[in-house]
Amino acid sequence: GFVPLVAGTSYIVLVREVMSTTHPGKPFRIDRTVFHGFCFLDDEHTQLSQKLTLDLKTDLLSIASYTNENPAETVHAEMRCRPMELRPEHRVKLDVEGAIARATNVTYKDEFYATIGNNYQGEFKTVEQAWTRRGFDSVHGRP
Repeated sequence: GFVPLVAGTSYIVLVREVMSTTHPGKPFRIDRTVFHGFCFLDDEHTQLSQKLTLDLKTDLLSIASYTNENPAETVHAEMRCRPMELRPEHRVKLDVEGAIARATNVTYKDEFYATIGNNYQGEFKTVEQAWTRRGFDSVHGRP
């Protein structure tokens, strides 16, 4: 069956919002992520709320949820996210054409999603083609 949930991949959007609020205009990095469980969106929890907590001493962002019926928080993920300085040596030009030319295998959208085994739908299904060669991967998404 299908159960609606908040995809773990959407947590990066929450991290971006927290970091752009606490450190405006700065790039950031996520050093460590621990996923504790899914955030299910079912009929029993129609008033689900999310709580984001950033510990400024440890840079640990906690993503939790709770309901009016059950105010005890359930932690879904913890991410260590910190602002960083983007120095010139960090800037690397992505050579898409070169990666494609060196590829030994091309996988198209339907095969890609069938292979990874997740039932991504809609906006989460952005990969059009994946080019790979032994030991290296490159994925092309929608512009």
